[in-house]
Amino acid sequence: MTDLMHDLRFALRLWLRRPGMAVAALLLLGLGIGANAALFSLARGLLFLGPALQEPQRIAFIWRETDRLPDSPFSIPTYRDLEERQRSFESLALFVQSDVNLTQRGQAPERLTGLQVSAGFAGALGVQAVEGRLLTPRDDRLGADPAAVISESLWMRRWGGDPSAVGQVISLNGRQYTVVGVYPSSLVDQPLGPYRGGDVWLPIGLFFDRLPVQEREVRPGTFAVARLLPSVDMQSARADVERIGREIAQENPLTNSKSQLRLEALEEDLTGPSRPLVAVLALASGFVLLIACFNLFGLLSARTALRRHEFAMRAVLGAGPGRLLRQLTVENLLLAAGGSLLGLLLAQVLLALPRSSLQLLGRPEALLRVDAPVIAASLVLGLVCGFLVSLPHAGRAFLQAEGHLLTSHRSVSRGLAGWVISAQMAAALALTAGAFLMLATLWRLGGQELGFEPQRVLSLQVTLPAERYADPQTGTRFFDEALQRVRSLPGVDEAAVSSLVPLAAGTGYLSIAAAGDRPLPPVPEMGTTLYQTGSPDFFRLLGMRLRSGRLLEERDDGRRQGERAAVINAAMVRQFWPDAQDDPVGETIAFEFAGTPRDPQPQYRRIVGVVEDARQSALDQEPQPTIYTAYRQPPLWFQGEWPSMALLLKTSLQAELLAPAVHRQLLEIDPELPIHDVQLVSEAVRDGMGQPRLLFQALGAFALLAVILSSLGLFATARTAVAARTREIGTRVALGATPRHIVSQLQRRSLPLIALGLLLGLAGAAGVGQMLSSLLFGTAPLEPLPLLAAALVLALSAWAATLLPAYRAARSDPARALRVE
Repeated sequence: MTDLMHDLRFALRLWLRRPGMAVAALLLLGLGIGANAALFSLARGLLFLGPALQEPQRIAFIWRETDRLPDSPFSIPTYRDLEERQRSFESLALFVQSDVNLTQRGQAPERLTGLQVSAGFAGALGVQAVEGRLLTPRDDRLGADPAAVISESLWMRRWGGDPSAVGQVISLNGRQYTVVGVYPSSLVDQPLGPYRGGDVWLPIGLFFDRLPVQEREVRPGTFAVARLLPSVDMQSARADVERIGREIAQENPLTNSKSQLRLEALEEDLTGPSRPLVAVLALASGFVLLIACFNLFGLLSARTALRRHEFAMRAVLGAGPGRLLRQLTVENLLLAAGGSLLGLLLAQVLLALPRSSLQLLGRPEALLRVDAPVIAASLVLGLVCGFLVSLPHAGRAFLQAEGHLLTSHRSVSRGLAGWVISAQMAAALALTAGAFLMLATLWRLGGQELGFEPQRVLSLQVTLPAERYADPQTGTRFFDEALQRVRSLPGVDEAAVSSLVPLAAGTGYLSIAAAGDRPLPPVPEMGTTLYQTGSPDFFRLLGMRLRSGRLLEERDDGRRQGERAAVINAAMVRQFWPDAQDDPVGETIAFEFAGTPRDPQPQYRRIVGVVEDARQSALDQEPQPTIYTAYRQPPLWFQGEWPSMALLLKTSLQAELLAPAVHRQLLEIDPELPIHDVQLVSEAVRDGMGQPRLLFQALGAFALLAVILSSLGLFATARTAVAARTREIGTRVALGATPRHIVSQLQRRSLPLIALGLLLGLAGAAGVGQMLSSLLFGTAPLEPLPLLAAALVLALSAWAATLLPAYRAARSDPARALRVE
């Protein structure tokens, strides 16, 4: 132990004797370790399945797949067939999103995300209760005492973790529920198919009087999750589900002839879309670490050369190989530990970049942290890299001490250094090209024609609970008064209400049963379209352009016969009236919601206008067929419930200033009504570029590190070359060579290294581009402009890295240079 402490103190004195070299070594290793620590944390955030899920490899989701919708819900009768016929599952459960308004005496109302689930839901996920119990079959039936299970985070937020909260009665959407248990907080943000775990689970059986439990062609947004039997693998379970899907299609050709059931593992469903992103970032961080190690290798080579007399003296004084190697090992361990700690600090900085983007990708932001696993991985990586980089130098030091080092080592080292510099530049070019490709994608996404004007528009979501707003007229009166009140607020220029906000919130799909005088088609052939209801001034507030006919007006309230009007978009015209000569204004259109294919009772709307397309779902998706109606018309949405509606306000005020005033006005109308999802529509547009922005931020950071490191390596190589030619340079200057001529001559010697690095880098950039191909928009993997821009950046950085040593050499005193031995 004493010898070890002696070696440690000696190593520390050696590093402090040359602080510049010590700082450079720590920075090099710290940059490489930091990039990989950040990648490790980010990959965990994107690929993590959640600590509350037991044996996640046995969990799978079941989807209904059609030609148009690969991941769509299925009807309750289909689920019942699946439940009766399956032979692969230990537990099977039905679930659907069910956000609710929570009201408690003495506390502000709160909007909660949640699910309606069948009794086997917790068993399918393998979740255990934190407090109380989870839902059982006796809770999951019509007429049972209303029970609710809440999340641990809600339990802590509202009740401070008081165990007496279990058994209390709470009001959700105006209905009284007894809290029977608490589930882990990690499930709140856990993706579950198309939904989240949320803050509350309710028994789906309580709502069977509202759900279409007998209608096979009606799909109320329900999905299934299953836990496989221990003896069944995923492939066998998938074959079992597909068999059941074929049987259902044969037995119900009217509704299921063009659909099938598909089973997808939880891991594949959650992490599949993120894997290309993680693969690219892993390659990027690996390149940064490789460049850092290359530079560290060169730095330690110079340090070993400076210490050759020390090693020889130690050998003369009797230090054996083991003693010498032990001392070098301690020095390198000190370097690795310091580099790892510095890397962890750098990882904290890098992880601050993608937090908002990770949340937009639907993954918990809390996973982005430097914790015990990240620290352990970083220390191990630092030790391994430090050992591998320093091992050749330890052997070289031993040979120097023994007098066995070959005299040709300098030429070998120079040749190796040249190849190392070229490899660094190639890796840096590949990363920089990837960053420029993502920059081009962001540019093109941002340049998309939106079809609306999002500037200065604030969106506030309001959801009317069905228990208190079952009568459509009650909801109509609420929104009439809400619009009247918010229009009078200072700072509000315009106000409207809408069930959909482009790129921001809300969904509403329905099927077109008939267009014009066409007969009703079979269910599988019905066209699917977005459905939006709102106030007529919605179009003007968002700046949507009229193509033909007119927009909705106040008279289109549906209270008089023949006045049920609708406006459609250009995408819908292309789908249902493909003939360019057809103008659908004046035609009629009917919805499946008004009846069923077995008992068609279509309710028609007359098309009064066509508007230009607006991007509703995503910037990288083509506009979907959309139909717009006035909210005062009789509602067409499922079960007669009001959807979540958005108050849209045109304002120059900040959201945090206006939102509380709007909420106060709404509370005066209904004291139990919260607002939620407060957002500027312009922010929603920016958030639509979440994944490309995340990748650009990460690749840009890695590329910047790579460019800096490769430039430093080239600078060190150029400085070493200049030092070796000091007498030659002095002679040239003495004979009349100008500084400009000296600089160009010295820089010209670096051209082969730079050219080779750029050539290899273009091949690497092609590979990175192919890896990014699924993440690009409007940009080819080998698009010339990003590649040329990346090559230009690398060439300029290489030119700058070789300029300073050459300039200093050209300005040196020739007499002094000629005296150098």
